[in-house]
Amino acid sequence: MRAALITSADVPGYVVTGGAGGAGASGPEASLTADRPVCRPLSDPVSSRPARPLGAQVTAAVTTRGALGGDGELDLLLLSAYRTGEAAEVVGGITAALEKCRSFGATDGEGRTRHFAVRPAKAPEAGDEAAAYVMADTGDAARGTATVTVVRTGGSTATYVTVKPSGDPGGPPLAVVRAQHAKLAEAAVHP
Repeated sequence: MRAALITSADVPGYVVTGGAGGAGASGPEASLTADRPVCRPLSDPVSSRPARPLGAQVTAAVTTRGALGGDGELDLLLLSAYRTGEAAEVVGGITAALEKCRSFGATDGEGRTRHFAVRPAKAPEAGDEAAAYVMADTGDAARGTATVTVVRTGGSTATYVTVKPSGDPGGPPLAVVRAQHAKLAEAAVHP
């Protein structure tokens, strides 16, 4: 999976750091699990304890070139491999959950219950299919909001968690998303 991760050379103007294997995000958010089953597909993409087991996962951070975060935006990138057909089910599950779930509570890795408001976001035109949504921690404005974007390439997904300290976080840079899709597609053809 690590060989399928983009590098800084693949995306001029951006710095890609990390590339470690492991499950989910890091920090307290890593073990978020929605308290409502209908919302679970929205907490799973960034959780170290997703409902669907992963075959492999690699994490990295993507920032604009220059100071860490550049304009204050940071994209956490998680590449996940699934068994046949499961990556499509992940994206379909997100789309279905967005029709029924607008908020959920979750216990984080520090044992605190947090509440999130959720709304659909515009998914990029990239990959085989994509879904995106905005999660806002309603009890901690200092954390800002995050846009979670999941792009499927064959049996893998690239999940981007875009955060900014204030304002609408938007989504991941399209150049980054397309470069990652191309690299995942190439890796699937040439394992």
